[in-house]
Amino acid sequence: MEWILTEVNDTLIVGQLEIKKVPATESPGEDDLFLSPRPRRVTASFTATAEYPPKERLRILINAIEQVWVATAGMQDYVATVFLKELNTNGHPISRFEFQSEDGIRQHKSEEAVRANRSRIAGILKPLLAELREAIDAT
Repeated sequence: MEWILTEVNDTLIVGQLEIKKVPATESPGEDDLFLSPRPRRVTASFTATAEYPPKERLRILINAIEQVWVATAGMQDYVATVFLKELNTNGHPISRFEFQSEDGIRQHKSEEAVRANRSRIAGILKPLLAELREAIDAT
């Protein structure tokens, strides 16, 4: 769970992008000197970052937890169902397989008991996270 907090913290540190507009005065160039003798008022835009408001910071954390637990459990269940069905119909009975990270260091065994536990946790978390979102929006 520590890596989730690290990712969320990194997102919060960067902040949210905002487009800021500042008034500026544009002076006529040499070619336009006779056409427009007065400076013109224009607005210049630039992109900046700003700190997320407290409610948005909490939403980012809730979304991260939901993506890591709820969405991942759903994807893992779907992949397991497809793999196991395909492998078993091709005459290769199998009950578990492993997910590996891109760097090849971390791996996760996908066994029925592990998937069932993850699905159970995801089922508990999903309504709780929805309730938290509703409470944030209500304030």
